[in-house]
Amino acid sequence: MNFTVQADKALGKGRNRYNCTAPIWGQKNYYWLSHQWLIYAGDAPPKE
Repeated sequence: MNFTVQADKALGKGRNRYNCTAPIWGQKNYYWLSHQWLIYAGDAPPKE
């Protein structure tokens, strides 16, 4: 089974997260996946 997810618009500045849950067939449990993006509001932090 494959899923493809695409945002309707660009992610905003700051923290953004997509969560996905799907039932496990034949059980009362769920698969869960979360992915977070951090979009800097200004210049990237300096490299050390």
